[in-house]
Amino acid sequence: MGNSLIKRVLYFLIPILLLTGFILNLVLGEVNVPGDCLIHCSQVKYRVIIMDIRLPSALTSLLVGYVLGVSGAVMQGILRNPLAEPFTTGIASAAVLGGLLGYLLVLVGKLTGLYTTLAIPLLALIVGLFSSLIVVMLGSRLGVVGLILMGILITLLSYAASMIVMLIIESINPTVSMQPLYLLYGNLSGILWWQFYVMLAAAVPPILVVAFLSRYVDLLMLGDDVAKASGVNPVTVRRRLVALISIPLAVSLAFTGVIGFIGIIAPYTVRQLTGRGSGSIIIPGSGLVGSLILTYSYLASRVMVKGYVVPITAVTGLVGIPVLMWMILKGGFGAST
Repeated sequence: MGNSLIKRVLYFLIPILLLTGFILNLVLGEVNVPGDCLIHCSQVKYRVIIMDIRLPSALTSLLVGYVLGVSGAVMQGILRNPLAEPFTTGIASAAVLGGLLGYLLVLVGKLTGLYTTLAIPLLALIVGLFSSLIVVMLGSRLGVVGLILMGILITLLSYAASMIVMLIIESINPTVSMQPLYLLYGNLSGILWWQFYVMLAAAVPPILVVAFLSRYVDLLMLGDDVAKASGVNPVTVRRRLVALISIPLAVSLAFTGVIGFIGIIAPYTVRQLTGRGSGSIIIPGSGLVGSLILTYSYLASRVMVKGYVVPITAVTGLVGIPVLMWMILKGGFGAST
């Protein structure tokens, strides 16, 4: 694929598709809003729907998609495996456990007032970041394999504990199982402005630093020996990069739940378009493609089944799983596949 075509795809087609998906998310849903209301709308109900309900969620789809895409590119680079994903450190399962614990505390009446609103996201954030800290401090000492194995152990431990907490929740009130379900499989509906601002503040500084450190990702993809020969400590760099991406990931998970597959598919798509480019291209490009995937997945989740919002991971899985099968059939296990 020629350079001119690559630039056309990355700098022309993708922004147009992002803008189109963003607008569709504002006007389509259970109530369809007239397109002219995006410019000027005299009906209060439509203004409320756009400004207070759909706009923060639509912006969140762009932001969280970017975070997932960038995180996936970083994890695949530092672990030298295109099947790695942002949640390899176990942060997703740990955040789910924290959210379920918060939900349980609210359910049994241990938290009241403002704490009922903050319990789920706050505990999801705390437990998710704590799990990443364990993986970074312990697993990175053993290199790539240790990082992956520690993440797997944290994931299994969190899922085991989550099953017990889910059973306790259902034993207390069997009718409240839907909200934990969306925590497990992702949902952007109902995002408030203050939640979007918190996610934005948590995402921008770490992603800027990751962009600055993208050359170290390229070195780690060449192997630890090459990195050491270049004067780079691979253990230290992996710890810093995992810690950096864990912050926006944990904050996003706290408000949106787990959204799967985007962190794998976005970097793979960019590598296919750019012919295995450097981190300075793969990382921001993966962010843009991640935003694109999540924007349209969020749209599909709201219009797919009338009267219901489908968990987003159910939507991304319809595309992500076939792509993963294709990667496996092609032998997509190399560091630069």
